Amino acid sequence: MSKFVTSLIIAFLALPLCARGQAKPYGKLGDFVVTATYMTTLLAKENGQRDVAVFVRIRYGGTDTACASFAAKLKASDDSEYAEFARPSDVRLPAPPRVSHVSHGEESNGAYVFELPKGIEPLKLAVSMDSPDTGCEPGQLGAALGADSPPAIELDIHDLSGAKAETDADTGIPFAGTGGYTLPLCLYCPRADYSREAIKAKIQGVVELIVVVTAEGNVTDIHVKKGIGFGLDEKAAQAVATWRLKPAYGPDGHPAAVKQIVEVAFRFGRS
Repeated sequence: MSKFVTSLIIAFLALPLCARGQAKPYGKLGDFVVTATYMTTLLAKENGQRDVAVFVRIRYGGTDTACASFAAKLKASDDSEYAEFARPSDVRLPAPPRVSHVSHGEESNGAYVFELPKGIEPLKLAVSMDSPDTGCEPGQLGAALGADSPPAIELDIHDLSGAKAETDADTGIPFAGTGGYTLPLCLYCPRADYSREAIKAKIQGVVELIVVVTAEGNVTDIHVKKGIGFGLDEKAAQAVATWRLKPAYGPDGHPAAVKQIVEVAFRFGRS
């Protein structure tokens, strides 16, 4: 029996690094250009450890259609290497970058999460491909990395967390995940309903909204950044307007209003 499923991802704005006046932490992995866009602390724990998210953009520069997945490790100030860590259940983050049937110029954005001990600072992000081939079908090799391509690249990320908070030009509200502003956490985030028009037309896709999460954890000032029509833009906005979140905290440790992108995915499921 068919059913209609929506999922939500709170995706935080990846701002141009050149606007921050810092060296760009990027590298080339075969036909892929990998860029670390920013880094933020998700949760500070009672034992002094903290969960750190590093946001990454991967752009494809090849000519053939490609599929690939990637792995990442964090190199830190204690000379240790940290593997990806289980994501906190109450933080909605983009999945790690993965490219599926992409063409030249297309990209994938995502985040890697790591747990670091007290007093340890992240220095570099090592990114590698899970497979040296980028074919999308069984037995299809696609564009291999090539003998002159490194099996992994290291991105310099030690300055990303110290970036100045980026703010919305019109409102002055800071973007979540920049300049010491943390990420809101979902407390009550119900799914969006499918519209009758979308069910009839069998429409699937992702609605991107730009919202403000207030210091009280309410969602306001909702605008459609990228819609898919058929009544789903309105359904996404209606659902997000009912959300209640644990607010973001600013560098001073107090709750703060932040601006961010929310993605609401509409898809068909089977049961």
